[in-house]
Amino acid sequence: MAHANDWENPGLPHRHRLPARAYFFGYDSPEAAATRDRARSRGFTDLSGLWFFRLFDSPRRVHAEHLALPHPEWGRVWDSHGSVLRV
Repeated sequence: MAHANDWENPGLPHRHRLPARAYFFGYDSPEAAATRDRARSRGFTDLSGLWFFRLFDSPRRVHAEHLALPHPEWGRVWDSHGSVLRV
């Protein structure tokens, strides 16, 4: 059966994805690793904070101009360690 869209094809679970790997954080020294403070690790980015979003009724309606910058009419949420609050 031909699928018009990748997201409708159950035989294509992912595209352009890195291979699976272990979850770990790289540290500059054993002492830094012993702290288990991921903020001190290399490459860590905390994603908590203000996020802008817009829900589209279809992926086909998402155009390049929607991906550039947040629009003032978009909703806002505050994410703090997995707890999402509408602002």
